[in-house]
Amino acid sequence: MEIPAVNELPPDNARPYKFVQFEVNGNPYMRTAQQPSYHTDIVAEFCREIECKTYEDNRKIYPRDPAVTLVGAGFIYKGGNVYYYGGRSASYRITPDNTHMEKIAALFPENRFVFDEFVELR
Repeated sequence: MEIPAVNELPPDNARPYKFVQFEVNGNPYMRTAQQPSYHTDIVAEFCREIECKTYEDNRKIYPRDPAVTLVGAGFIYKGGNVYYYGGRSASYRITPDNTHMEKIAALFPENRFVFDEFVELR
């Protein structure tokens, strides 16, 4: 079964989506969800999608498989042909990983991906 690198990106001028960045066997993946979803819900859903067992620690879900790594998390929105990302996951206490986002951005050459530290306030 082919797993897409990105499930969905927010439409133009929508409220910011939450996102989580993963690496699976060194390959980049990003999953998004409209608010009011939680980052932990995104992690749980991705793990179900790739059939990875999980464990819970302090009300957070983590992949049990060492080949699946939680890399970063935050918020993303689109304005024109630019995706602005930033923020952090309060639950996981992680921010977006810029190197990982460059790999995701390469899959969408018609758009630019730009870090915006105030993305949550949009």
